[in-house]
Amino acid sequence: MNVGTCTEQILSLCTGAGGLGRGVHMALGDARTVCVVEYEASAIELLVTRMEEGWLDDAPVWTDLHTFDGGSWRGRVSGVVAGIPCQPHSVAGKGLGADDPRDLWPVTARLLRDARPRWFFLENVPGILGYYFERIRPELSAMGYCVAEVLVTAAEVGAPHRRERLFILAVAGRAGADGWTAFEDGERWQGAPGDDCGNRPSTGRRPGRLRAAARVARGKRNSAGRRAAAGTCKQR
Repeated sequence: MNVGTCTEQILSLCTGAGGLGRGVHMALGDARTVCVVEYEASAIELLVTRMEEGWLDDAPVWTDLHTFDGGSWRGRVSGVVAGIPCQPHSVAGKGLGADDPRDLWPVTARLLRDARPRWFFLENVPGILGYYFERIRPELSAMGYCVAEVLVTAAEVGAPHRRERLFILAVAGRAGADGWTAFEDGERWQGAPGDDCGNRPSTGRRPGRLRAAARVARGKRNSAGRRAAAGTCKQR
């Protein structure tokens, strides 16, 4: 598989609807998501639709984080974006943390060790802070990353709701805190109250280009009814 010539080649883990990765693309500019890992069928269907519309990069989809081979991407991707499940850490849940079977940090950490990206970007709920300082931050530091974290509310960028989230930036061999800058006027919320999502002012660029049919690994069907063989997303 040809991953292209963009400056930043990105793996997206626990992608959901693709919003986190989309934000990273907007921040970086010259970037391309080359593979997506997502388990939920409804999210996969939405991802494929957005790929076909050109809103997201066309990329293969792997459906099981536990079987994803991060090592096959070593030296081929510069960054990893992840939105691991928040239920183990959410105040609305049972707060089981590491004892919750949905806790995917251990698997994510293994993939980082295997893939060795230059940077890693993680989003989660504020309830993960204790787990973060106890486990995630020390493990990232042990891998050689400089780590910075920030709590941001949607209201801070002009949205009509609070929705506080923790963002973690880990950068190999440098101070990750250098990555945080103040919001500029052009980066603030452009939607009206009640909108599902704000829109950043258009740059005139189409966010993604379709080059091949979106593929879903592990034999799952996507919204277009296409079937792909297991292992599609592995770098060859």
